[in-house]
Amino acid sequence: MPQVSVIIPNYNHAKFLNNRIESIINQTCQDFEIIILDDCSTDNSREIIEKYRGNKKVSHIVYNDGNSSSTFRQWYKGINLCRGDFIWIAESDDLADEKFLQETVKYLVSNNDVGLVFTTFCRINHSGKVLYSNKEYYKGKIDSYKIQDGIDFIRKTMILGNDIPNASSVVFRKSLLDGIDCQLLFSFRYIGDWFIWTYILSKSNFIYIDMDLNYFREHEENVSGNAEKLGLDYLESTEMYKYLLNNKIIGIKEKRKIRRFRANTLINILLYNTRGYNFLMFKKIAYNFFEFDKYIIIPFTYVPILKTVRKIKSVLTNNTRATL
Repeated sequence: MPQVSVIIPNYNHAKFLNNRIESIINQTCQDFEIIILDDCSTDNSREIIEKYRGNKKVSHIVYNDGNSSSTFRQWYKGINLCRGDFIWIAESDDLADEKFLQETVKYLVSNNDVGLVFTTFCRINHSGKVLYSNKEYYKGKIDSYKIQDGIDFIRKTMILGNDIPNASSVVFRKSLLDGIDCQLLFSFRYIGDWFIWTYILSKSNFIYIDMDLNYFREHEENVSGNAEKLGLDYLESTEMYKYLLNNKIIGIKEKRKIRRFRANTLINILLYNTRGYNFLMFKKIAYNFFEFDKYIIIPFTYVPILKTVRKIKSVLTNNTRATL
């Protein structure tokens, strides 16, 4: 039986697919199987995938007859085919360093209480040029190479957004997905990865590796980027918050934190048009936030006042200094 099951969910990424599969096959850790899923691609993905039929590492190749319209249904289909104890969902447009599995899996093997390991990553452009690393983002937020509490990470950080934004940088323990709410998972088009990581972290510890072992490709078809543009990530996150509250993974303290964060989000959208939404989208997001937590009106009222007071103080301080 393989130690790791690598799922490659593909849709119309033919131009990246060969390099992606090779970056997996050439891993220094070789105890894995590859499961390739194609969601009825309309490009020449099938032609590239068929080159790997018969490869000793490829255990399954599955073509959908029609497009599922759900990234996370595809993930779960792959998970049901997995034979390994650990799972790596290797997005078809990303790339991996050859030591990715070697460096992540060793922590899962040696620590039974660790359910998830993730690394830093570099963003690359369409042609593979490295743009920047996300290492700086985690400095001061998470200790590297140490076993850390999953619930604590959720309550301090993950409730305000997906702080593990690149699925390909994660390896997790398959058994910890037992009991996940599939109906809720399949309802998400954009934040299913955030939900899965949160579900796993609610039941286990994790380890963060401060090494750029994955390469996250930025291009126009990125699902996460499109979700941000349309505001759909905000709307879907409400359902996840309900789940976390109903299952007592977070409490009143965290709900207040979410309230302040969302009030500030609405203010920034309203005053600075941070995402370029029209009024109807702003109205939809505001109503969604208010429906989840009617007390959001409290910070929504006083935050602009506090910002104005701080601005006045800053101006007065600068004027005072200028006259000295």
